[in-house]
Amino acid sequence: MCHRSINYVADMLETKYGIPWIKINFIGAEATAKSLRKIAKYFGDQELFDRVETVIAEEMPTVESALKDVFPRTAGKTAMIFVGGSRAHHYQELFNELGMKTISAGYEFGHRDDYEGRHVIPTLKVDADSRNIEEIQVEADPELYKPRKTPEEIAALEKDGLEFKAYEGLNPDMESNTIVVDDLNQYEAEKLVELVQAIDNIFTVYEPEVIAVHTTCLSETIGDDLPQIFDKARKDKKVPEGKTVLGAPTPSYVGSHVTGFSNMVKAMAALATPSKKKNGKINVIPGWVEPSTWRKLRDLPL
Repeated sequence: MCHRSINYVADMLETKYGIPWIKINFIGAEATAKSLRKIAKYFGDQELFDRVETVIAEEMPTVESALKDVFPRTAGKTAMIFVGGSRAHHYQELFNELGMKTISAGYEFGHRDDYEGRHVIPTLKVDADSRNIEEIQVEADPELYKPRKTPEEIAALEKDGLEFKAYEGLNPDMESNTIVVDDLNQYEAEKLVELVQAIDNIFTVYEPEVIAVHTTCLSETIGDDLPQIFDKARKDKKVPEGKTVLGAPTPSYVGSHVTGFSNMVKAMAALATPSKKKNGKINVIPGWVEPSTWRKLRDLPL
């Protein structure tokens, strides 16, 4: 699932079913070993502790051999990371193992806690467009709620160094004189990418018949209004006569990739002009299918 959403989902699982959670990272050998030890510490099973140490001891020589081969080519290199979810934070552990220095990092759709750590969440104010985001209220399930650890057990584990639902964010990992790409407000993004101007540029340079625009998690969360943007483009004469611009909402937090695909297909189908004239043909739009399914559909007798 979307890594940006996973913290919220973990909170919901804890509230509804009593399942505590810890933050782990499997990107990089050292990070993976650390995460496996954290998991073993949570369960407190000596056999599991021993098995984890055995696996680490068995696998690390192979990792070290590969690192010995790669390190001369990566040591001293610099990196910039600009991705979604928490990966701009997590990949730095891998880069550190490779002797690389991250000089700039940021998130495509990060929240404040991704930068500053979970402790800032109580200070956050909800200001997203309520038309686009459905608020989910979760309560303890009367039948399935079962705390996996008592408060005393949680306290003992925390005293022993295991942090529950905690993360420090990106900022502490960034050294002085490095650059954090701040995605917390969208002023820069809006100035860099003006959709109306982009529509004009595409029609001018490439002369397509149709421009199809789909949204992402970020644009839906901000509340970008595609119909309003398209209307402005038409009023400003950015859409040539006889040409078409269409759009559909396709954020990853609504349904799945199939939902986004269906929304875009519906938006394109809505352009069709109904006609009573028959040509002996039909259009079959089955949704998200494999190529082999299409071959079967073409062979159906009409």
